[in-house]
Amino acid sequence: MLHTQLIARLVLLAAAAAAASCTSSTPAVNLSALDGAALCCTEARQIPIPGALRTELRASLTPASPVFLFSSGRSRAYGFELPDVPLPYAIEMRALPMGTVRGHPSGGVARAFVFPALLFLDGNRRPLDDEYDDELVAQCVGFNCDYSLTSRVPVPAGARYAVLHTLYARIGTWYTNTPQNRPADSAHPDKAFFYPGVPRVVFGQFDGVGDVVLRVRTPPPEPKPAS
Repeated sequence: MLHTQLIARLVLLAAAAAAASCTSSTPAVNLSALDGAALCCTEARQIPIPGALRTELRASLTPASPVFLFSSGRSRAYGFELPDVPLPYAIEMRALPMGTVRGHPSGGVARAFVFPALLFLDGNRRPLDDEYDDELVAQCVGFNCDYSLTSRVPVPAGARYAVLHTLYARIGTWYTNTPQNRPADSAHPDKAFFYPGVPRVVFGQFDGVGDVVLRVRTPPPEPKPAS
């Protein structure tokens, strides 16, 4: 009898351990390469600026990207020149799905994204503002709804350059939301309808690398006064 109870207890303990491992909110993400990488530079003005944003630019944070110590922690970086657009305007950041991740607390399969942030620099490449938006919107892309995560940040006065990076504390954390199939600047951005087979919930995990599509977003023109 004692032997049977012992076996039953061991089975329960094993099941509990397995459940805990499946429901972990932040599974281990390999940060050793990022943590061990040499910094590209000691000042923001030394970060390379290989890109130029005109209306749209696809920027990539890859294992080969330069690493800089931002105020939010270490991150790979991609610098680019801002367009000659009068203020006010914003930059839309659309993080693209970069593969699948298993082990989401829901039991579902998640997609990997990079959490985007922009460090703005002035004409002398001195730091101005470091901007990001916690409210990333999941949007359907294409008929099969391969969703992306979109946010916008305002461009500060005096900015001439920006550096795409991520937040160190966000790497490995989860994202869950309902996808939208309309642009964020639609007249009904909070409405979404779904094609057959399209997932109604988006599961994601943030990584330290990934692709982001950057777009210039200007405010709509003021309505003409009634004659």
